[in-house]
Amino acid sequence: MNLQILCPACSRSFRVHEDLTGKTVECGACDHRFEVGPGAIVAEKPRIYPGEHHDVLLDRLSPTPVDETAPVNFQRAEYSPQVNTISAMSSSSTQTFAACSGIVIICLFAFIFLVTSAPGKAFQDVEIHQRLFLAGFFCLVGSGLILVGAKNWRNRAIFLSTVLSAIVMALVFLSPVNLTPRSGGVFTPREAMNPTEEDPNLITNDLDSYLAKIGYESVKKWSDMESKPEEGIEGHERVVTVYLHPMKDSYEYSVESFFMRRFVIPSTNAIVTYDRNGARDRLMVIAGITESFDEVVEVCSDLGIVTTPWPSHRIVDLVVNTDLFLEPSNETFNQLKDPRNERFCEMNLKELSNINIERIEKAVVRLGKMPVDATKRYSPDIVAQLLVLLKQDSGLALHASIGGALAQWAPKDQEVIGQVSGLLLGWSEEDREVPKSLVEYLTLNGSLDVIAVVDRMWVKDPSAWSEQYEAIGAAGESRLAFHIGESPVELKKEAAILLRKIGTKKSIPALESAMGSDDDDLRHLLMRAVDAIKSRS
Repeated sequence: MNLQILCPACSRSFRVHEDLTGKTVECGACDHRFEVGPGAIVAEKPRIYPGEHHDVLLDRLSPTPVDETAPVNFQRAEYSPQVNTISAMSSSSTQTFAACSGIVIICLFAFIFLVTSAPGKAFQDVEIHQRLFLAGFFCLVGSGLILVGAKNWRNRAIFLSTVLSAIVMALVFLSPVNLTPRSGGVFTPREAMNPTEEDPNLITNDLDSYLAKIGYESVKKWSDMESKPEEGIEGHERVVTVYLHPMKDSYEYSVESFFMRRFVIPSTNAIVTYDRNGARDRLMVIAGITESFDEVVEVCSDLGIVTTPWPSHRIVDLVVNTDLFLEPSNETFNQLKDPRNERFCEMNLKELSNINIERIEKAVVRLGKMPVDATKRYSPDIVAQLLVLLKQDSGLALHASIGGALAQWAPKDQEVIGQVSGLLLGWSEEDREVPKSLVEYLTLNGSLDVIAVVDRMWVKDPSAWSEQYEAIGAAGESRLAFHIGESPVELKKEAAILLRKIGTKKSIPALESAMGSDDDDLRHLLMRAVDAIKSRS
């Protein structure tokens, strides 16, 4: 018969033969030695087999007949989907601290905002978009801490953070924005105001403080320099002051170039710029202005919004449109340079109105090199803007590029030809430089005004303009014949060379009449010119 023994060291049980009773055995699990005695032998319980009844209580466990006809009613168990191990666990001290910190951050920002949004406090001059950014940042941080700390009650955490954030954002929108006066006492654009009219109340109450704010004392010396009492000119009438805000250093050159083009300022005058408001704004003094104040306001409006002009002091307060200074995106750049793109004309038309002169020049060059077979859209608008640029003091390089562009976009356009002719005639009379590309444009389109332009430029520099005179052809021989008789010897020689190439029989009398000259070279050139004309005839 086998006995069941229990190791007193490791509680492992074993079966051994009863012959080992009273003897020492070794545990096979832990190697502990112990005596097989009453302390180690496990008493076995009596076994009850099916069918045996040794206790009345066991009768309760006897099988009962099952009524297969009776309906079975099963109760369906339902479990909450929200119950999980995380929710069943208690929150740690770190989580509780995080949730409380999030609530404190949002509430503290709301309190500080309410206290410091009054005039003269910390949120003075902080605009609405900046306030929204700050509020959004603190609400985001606070809500994140609440959600992390209150993960055991996630729904309530989301609700609480949403409510607190909504309250803070509502405070931002409802609280008034207090800005320091920077534009003659007017903080928002006034559409109904006539540029030539001042608000008497503003003049009485705010003009002095506004002048002090922009540092108007710097303007007075320029007014004195422009004053010409002997000619009845007051310096004040030839000086314009523009207060620009906001203004970065990178904007300054473009703005100055813009004013130089639009106001045609004499080279002897300069635009002087002063830093204001911690270099965030600029006071720009423009001397030598002949335009009216209304015209000045109109020009300035191309740079942004004129809030309150002050005609009495010729001051323009200008809120600068910073979008004018943004560089084109990659997509826009691709549209600008690809003539086959359907937006090529549209985007380059916009570039013609850009404040940056370099971008304008590039757009004109692109329009001038447009393939002949490419579709030309917005042609009237492009031509009109090219003429506007031509009338401005945009520089010789830009004017030269415009000549090539007009040849593409306005061939045989008599109205455009007439405007260009008038401009070139005026420039030649003023001894200004005349781009040859514009002369070529007039020549190709048969303009007779080009003769006078080319003649004036040729008289000053025959070698540089002989090619243009030759391109005019027989239409210019009458003027050359005049030079044969009336001009200095050197011009007569140049005229004889040109008439040899383009002259007709009408020029022969003038050539022959000058052959009595004492200059052998001149007589030789005259004879060659006559022979060439006769051979062509």
